Amino acid sequence: MKEYRRSNYDLETKVNSLEDNLEMKTNQLNTVYKHWIVLLTELNLSLPKLSDCNDLESALGFNDLFLKEISKFTDIEKESFKNDIDILLEKNWKKFRKNLEDVIATKSLKSESNAMEVKFDKLKSKYHKATTEMATLKPELLQKEEQIKKLTGDLDQVGLKLQRKEKKIDRLQLYIKDLLKNQSSGQLTTEDTKNLVNSETKDQDLKDVSLNNAKVEEFEILSNMRLKEIEQLRSEKTLAIQQADHYKTQLIGFEDRDPSLFATLQIQVDELKKTNADLKERCATYEKNNTAFESERRKFKEIMMLEEKTRLNEHKKYLDFQNQENNHLRTSRDEAVNQLQLEQSKLQVEFDQINELRILANSRKDRIKALESECRRMKLACAQECSDKELIQFFLEKGVDASIYENLKSKLAECEKKCRENELLIKSFEKDSAEKDIILENASLKSKIGDLEENLKKLKNFYEINFEENEIKDLLKSLHKKPTPNDEDLILKSLSLNFKKEKLRREDLEAKNIILEKSKEVFCQEINSLVSGFSTLEEQNTRKVLNLTEKETQIAKLNTDKAELSVKVRDCKKREENLNNQLTNLKKMMEKQLESIRNAEEREKLLTHQIQLLEKTVIVENQSVDVYKQKLDQANLSFKELQVNVEKLTLRLNEITAILHEKTKIVNLEQGEKNRLKEELEIKKKNLELLEKKNLGLHQELNGGNNNSTSAEIMELKEQLDDYKKSHVLLRCMHTFCKGCVDNLTQSRQRKCPTCGLVFSLSDIKE
Repeated sequence: MKEYRRSNYDLETKVNSLEDNLEMKTNQLNTVYKHWIVLLTELNLSLPKLSDCNDLESALGFNDLFLKEISKFTDIEKESFKNDIDILLEKNWKKFRKNLEDVIATKSLKSESNAMEVKFDKLKSKYHKATTEMATLKPELLQKEEQIKKLTGDLDQVGLKLQRKEKKIDRLQLYIKDLLKNQSSGQLTTEDTKNLVNSETKDQDLKDVSLNNAKVEEFEILSNMRLKEIEQLRSEKTLAIQQADHYKTQLIGFEDRDPSLFATLQIQVDELKKTNADLKERCATYEKNNTAFESERRKFKEIMMLEEKTRLNEHKKYLDFQNQENNHLRTSRDEAVNQLQLEQSKLQVEFDQINELRILANSRKDRIKALESECRRMKLACAQECSDKELIQFFLEKGVDASIYENLKSKLAECEKKCRENELLIKSFEKDSAEKDIILENASLKSKIGDLEENLKKLKNFYEINFEENEIKDLLKSLHKKPTPNDEDLILKSLSLNFKKEKLRREDLEAKNIILEKSKEVFCQEINSLVSGFSTLEEQNTRKVLNLTEKETQIAKLNTDKAELSVKVRDCKKREENLNNQLTNLKKMMEKQLESIRNAEEREKLLTHQIQLLEKTVIVENQSVDVYKQKLDQANLSFKELQVNVEKLTLRLNEITAILHEKTKIVNLEQGEKNRLKEELEIKKKNLELLEKKNLGLHQELNGGNNNSTSAEIMELKEQLDDYKKSHVLLRCMHTFCKGCVDNLTQSRQRKCPTCGLVFSLSDIKE
């Protein structure tokens, strides 16, 4: 029952709404009739103006208003409007004929427009090709920019390497100067040899620099090719823009001639706008890339300037450091020289001390020998004195004169002196004579001297006379002296006289020897008597031994001194051995230094050759750097020119984009108005259909017809109500509708309630 009541209530509300709609439509028809009268008057005034209208925008605005007004008409009003227009055409046929002739003239121009379209299509195809080429070239440009960045980095590295090579070359030059100075002074160190070995690795660095230069040249060739291609594309772009401007000037007033062609052109213009936007984006990217490239170029210049400054500062620091090192080396060299001189002086002092010690040792040895010989002589002298005293006492006791013994002793001494003189003369004669005759003559003398020496020895043995060994040697040496040639005659005369004297003396000595032999027999007989005397002499010797102990203490002191001197001599010998070892080491070091000097000379020759090659390479590299600088200047100039062209193109593009924005705004407004008019037309059509149905019902009622049609409609509506339930409500006016009706209402732009005409929004709809 509840559902039935609801359905009845819904039907009643729907019937009431239909009645309200009928009243609304009648009121609208009255207003439309009033507007129709006004429109007829306006058409009579506006049609002659349309033929004379040259302004496209004003004509379009008039047509838009006209269409808006016509969209509000019903079918009956449209038929009446057509009839009125036919009447007006009959009246204004001549003017209309003129307008038709103008249209025909425009059609004659259609062929020209077709040709223009063909050209436009060609230009469009070229433009598309250019855009495709730009799209294909864009990644290549990005790659090239990356390559440019890499090559800038490589150039920076090459610049750093060149700076390092220049530094190394400067160091080599300074080092070679120092080597030449050291060679002139004759001093070299191990560090010099190490630096010479390191110089051999510099040829490889030069090879790397040459390879980098080749890579830079290849990249320059590729970049020049790409720049040429970009310039060609830019020239084609400028030509396309000029042609588009020319076509735009030709298309002024073309809308009046052929609207369909204008519509196609507008479509093409829209496409061109899109492509223009793409080109703008690309131009923006290119501008960004150019700005980035400029910033990088400026940074590169700043880096180069800073590197040059740093390089100069490093050179200055290096020169100062080298000067300090040179001063330090000079001071060290002077100190080393002074140390060597001191060591040499010390060595000389030590050698002098050693020589003095040797001399002292030898002198002490001689002195010890002399003292020993003196001690012996003293002992012998003491013994002789004792024996002489005892003999004198013995002779006095026997009653014999003691003067005989003294006379014999004095004669023996004289004989010894004469023998010595003769020996000295013989030795001097032997030394001075070089001829064989003199030597043969002296042979007999030698034999005689030998006899004399034997006799002397016999006399020594007999008389117990002790000659020193040095005196005998001096006598023998004096005999062997070489005489001068002028004195040979005198020497021979003196020798002949001496021989005669010696013969006489010899005869005397033989007589004396005979006497002595006789006296010897007497002495032998008396020896037995002397034995008793020797016992007394031994007692005296014991007394004298006590006196000799003092001499022995002196001898012990001398022995201690001798031991100390022997120790010192050993130390001196050790020092001598050490010094000899040092001398051998120094000799080896000298030999090694000589070998190093020879190697240094050979390396110096190699270095001079390498320096010549390096100077040549430096000259070539400087030339290449100058060429690169010129190319950079040219590239900067071309870049500035391109930048100016890009700025001009950007200004031109900005102007074109402004014009296109304005026109697109106008076109969008027109399209929006057209869509709105279409929606209004659809709504008005629906309203007109409803009004027609209502008008038919009213005419039937006025004519006395039955309400069968209305009842049939009501039944249909009831059936629809059974099929489609009103599930949605408009909160603004509280009218209910089904889901399909609400969806249709929400799809339209003007959301109005069909019953009351109130405007609603999506938030006002609820289930």
